[in-house]
Amino acid sequence: MAKGDIDFTKVGRPCKIGTPEEMWDKAVEFFEFSKNASGKYQPTMDGLTFHMGFSSRSSWVDYSKRSSEFSHMVDRIKMFVRSCYEKQLYGFAWAGSQFALRNIGKEDWKDEITEHQNTTVTNVVIEEKQRDE
Repeated sequence: MAKGDIDFTKVGRPCKIGTPEEMWDKAVEFFEFSKNASGKYQPTMDGLTFHMGFSSRSSWVDYSKRSSEFSHMVDRIKMFVRSCYEKQLYGFAWAGSQFALRNIGKEDWKDEITEHQNTTVTNVVIEEKQRDE
């Protein structure tokens, strides 16, 4: 390829995060930033995504498709965020955490209504008696 030619083999933006370890370091940095005054972690998925430099949550999750190491790291980071929400289920204001868990971990947290219906069929036979006249 001559100088000045366009290299069409390189498509898309360069990676924001080079290694799974770098991803973990950025996540830990965000987790520490998300602590409240009492030391309780309050991370959010969108906050994490923003902190890592992505413009959408799906872009961050797409890193899990790059390699098994990235997949493991994305799952591990999501698990920590879910665990923070799970801890909030023990308090009085659990509805927001429940909503977040249903949307973050759709494969693990979902509403499911199961109906069990027992049906018994009884045959009733009515016989007409004839009256004697």
